[in-house]
Amino acid sequence: MGKRRIRLSVGIETKTFHDRLTVDFEYYYNKTIDLVNDVTLSQTSGFSTYKDNMGQVANKGVELKLRADIYRDRNWDVALWGNMAHNKNEILEISDSQKAYNERVAAYYKKMKHFIKKH
Repeated sequence: MGKRRIRLSVGIETKTFHDRLTVDFEYYYNKTIDLVNDVTLSQTSGFSTYKDNMGQVANKGVELKLRADIYRDRNWDVALWGNMAHNKNEILEISDSQKAYNERVAAYYKKMKHFIKKH
């Protein structure tokens, strides 16, 4: 059992002014589910790890690409290129084992911060 992905990508490309200006726009959405990972167990359990579904994440964003042909003749082609992108990653769901691990790590660092302030 491995991770599964749902992907959606919608885009449009247009050329205007006798193909001198090109605009390319894309929206994408990716959702990853079944993020299986090893979870460490206490050695006293008789096992070192077990597999757990760690959760779900989503990745979405937009991309805009522009190309402008500034000058064209038989010998020269001068173009200006540019692109912009915005991306957002989001944790949609997290497993109980991952939450417990995060709490242990946070408690450890909180204790260390307090220890360092005292010394």
